[in-house]
Amino acid sequence: MKTSAPIGNQKVFTGRLADFKEEKVTLYLEEGKGKAIEIPFDQIAQARLEVEF
Repeated sequence: MKTSAPIGNQKVFTGRLADFKEEKVTLYLEEGKGKAIEIPFDQIAQARLEVEF
């Protein structure tokens, strides 16, 4: 996921989508070992879905 403005000095995030509510996405970060971040919908510039089978 790419954001239009940096969040914590970072604009590109990779992880698992955990929740969508109150106009925010909660993402469990891959590099954070369980660390979660909330990203407001209006700050998402690009998102790609990777499907696991």
